[in-house]
Amino acid sequence: MKFADAEIKLSKIRGRCHRSLYYEKTYNTDGTIVTKCSIYVSEQAGIYSGHDWKEAFAELRKAMNPKPIEEIPVEEYPRPEWQPY
Repeated sequence: MKFADAEIKLSKIRGRCHRSLYYEKTYNTDGTIVTKCSIYVSEQAGIYSGHDWKEAFAELRKAMNPKPIEEIPVEEYPRPEWQPY
């Protein structure tokens, strides 16, 4: 995915809210090149990153749709035995 494609995709997902896209390319002395794509959305209060745009958008989706927390009924909590001080 190109930077322009990421801009379009983010505008479709988050509309008119404040948002930023970052693309970083690091050239290491050993000849390797590392890329980092990051997305910031004000409503999500975080920066979501990956080695490519696909990974960054996957992180954003996780933040937008977190897994529900499994609730345990109160009766199932272990009750501590009372001990005097």
